[in-house]
Formats: sequence, C-alpha cells, structure tokens
Amino acid sequence: MNTNKTQADQLPQDAVMQSVLINELRINNYYELKGSVLGGGVCQLKNLNDFVHIGNLIESDLVKPIILTNKWLINFGFKETKEDKKLKWFTKDGLDIVLGEENFIVFDHLVLKHIKYVHQFQNLYFSLKQNELTVA
Repeated sequence: MNTNKTQADQLPQDAVMQSVLINELRINNYYELKGSVLGGGVCQLKNLNDFVHIGNLIESDLVKPIILTNKWLINFGFKETKEDKKLKWFTKDGLDIVLGEENFIVFDHLVLKHIKYVHQFQNLYFSLKQNELTVA
C-alpha cells in the first residue's frame, strides 16, 4: 500500500487555494474580497504594498479567486465569435478562448487547458502578449 501523499493531498481545499493564490497573484490581477469588513467585492492588486495586505487576507480566508466567465472576457475586450449549446468562442489579438465545462485557450495552434480563474488568464495573456489585460 502506497501511503505517500503529496502536500496538496494532505491539505484541505481552502489551504491549497491559499497557497496557489499567494504564488500566482501579481500586480494588476483581480481577486474577490469576501465579507464586509473591508468592503468586499472585486479588487485589483495595484502595487507592492498590496501584497503585504493580501497575504494576511489570504491566510484569513478573506480572499478568493474569481471564476473566468463570459462577462469577464467581454469586459477585457474580447468579442464573442461563435456559440453552441455548451461552448462559447471569444477572440482578441489573435488569441481564441473557448469557455465551457473546461476552459481552454488556443494560441497559435497551441491548446492551453485548465484556465479557471481571472488572475490565471491575466497572467497567461501577459506572458503571451506582453500586455496587461484590463477591464475596458
């Protein structure tokens, strides 16, 4: 019997998400602040000082990632090009996005899967295009 487990297998889902957020967030990323203590709602990292505050908030379970949706893509300036019962296609700057049960991005014939959150998509877009995604 194999009793070896990865660290992620041993941690509760919230702890895994906290670790992921701390390692993935960068300046200009959007995230959701839970609760009414600090106003709540959608926030954006603006500068290095925000990282100090957000680190404490993540550990307090007050920060969560935002699910990438059609509305977010449209707000980022993507245009819907096609739709069927389960999938929607969007495009901008030569980058094609298909939203459905499993989001994936097509860039120069390369298929990138499992982009679930807005901050992940922002980071991918910046890596591919060397340009920030901002809400239009």
